[in-house]
Amino acid sequence: MIGRLKDGVSLESAQSDIDTITGRLATQYPETNVGLGATVYSIVADTTRIYSVAMWIMMAAVGFVLLIACANVANLMLARAGGRQKEIALRAALGASRWRIVRQLLVECMIIALIGGAAGVVVAFWGIDLLRAANPGDAAKYADGWKNFGVNFPVLAFTLGLSLFSGLVFGLAPAWQVSKPNLNDALKEGGRQTGGGTHRLRSLLVVSEIALSLMLLIGAGLFIRSFAALLKSDPGFNPEGILTANLNLPLAKYRDEPQQLLSTTTWCNG
Repeated sequence: MIGRLKDGVSLESAQSDIDTITGRLATQYPETNVGLGATVYSIVADTTRIYSVAMWIMMAAVGFVLLIACANVANLMLARAGGRQKEIALRAALGASRWRIVRQLLVECMIIALIGGAAGVVVAFWGIDLLRAANPGDAAKYADGWKNFGVNFPVLAFTLGLSLFSGLVFGLAPAWQVSKPNLNDALKEGGRQTGGGTHRLRSLLVVSEIALSLMLLIGAGLFIRSFAALLKSDPGFNPEGILTANLNLPLAKYRDEPQQLLSTTTWCNG
């Protein structure tokens, strides 16, 4: 059954009412309704339940890739900032505060992050066009929510927020690390360009990239191995030439369960 909840009614409240109704039916019709119940759930959850687990796994993999990319860009920003020690030291010597230098470096990181987010949106538009072109004929009409599949305002807002957050994440540590240079070493000719703290941070970022990459590769390998084992598993019957389908019989013509069973069996054999 499909119904629409009244305004202000939660799923928990609806479930409580359904439990009361099924309990009364079990009391009134003990021969047929004892042990039977009903569960209330969102129609969106019902439509997406077979895809939700796979989508969460894909989102986790994408999150790992994003973290690896952030660590890689942060490492590159540290390497680039190492060559700008004299510039940063000169700005500090001329009176620029540490916070002002940090803001300058963060703005540069934000611009890089926004460019990456814009490139991702462009790729998403192309990917959607490819998916639509790959859908054969009128098959899209039978796919739930296919007309709503696209890049809309919530997607763009999420991309903007994630880009800014990523820029802040991979830019804050490098900006803070290089915003307080040693003026004597940085300004004198032949002085050291980077400090021990910067080297330690770069090493930590490299180790983090390798660790995240290994976790992602191991997870992907386990999924591939599980999928291969699933394909080789014995289902207990010969699957060659066998199809499955959902068939809804009209209750006006097939009221009894024996009639329904006989009709579906005849249809399958035929």
